Amino acid sequence: MSNKSVMEMINEDKYINTEKFPVKPKMPEVLNKRAIDLNMDEIKYLHNTREIYETELGQYQLSLAAYKHAENARILEFRNDLENEHNTKDHKKAQRLWELAWQHGHAELEDVATWYEELSSLLD
Repeated sequence: MSNKSVMEMINEDKYINTEKFPVKPKMPEVLNKRAIDLNMDEIKYLHNTREIYETELGQYQLSLAAYKHAENARILEFRNDLENEHNTKDHKKAQRLWELAWQHGHAELEDVATWYEELSSLLD
């Protein structure tokens, strides 16, 4: 951890996920049609359309996994920095402290940090 406080690092956007949240591809309408409702051109290209859609869906799932991995890594880094700043890393109640702070403030990292700081004082 640097000499900066967790709040300073939040303000400097250290914990921002740089991965873009992927956009799920839309299923082509032709894939939702009943076979009897397909015209000849749709039937001709149905297999190709399905392959393209499935490829796009696979790429989306890989991108989503990468986004979630980056998000989990940034939260873990944030938690480690909080534990180091408040000397709670090896405390037997560190997990519960994190859970409470996250539960009360997870919408904003500033709130989590504030809750963590307030609750950590109970461990002294």
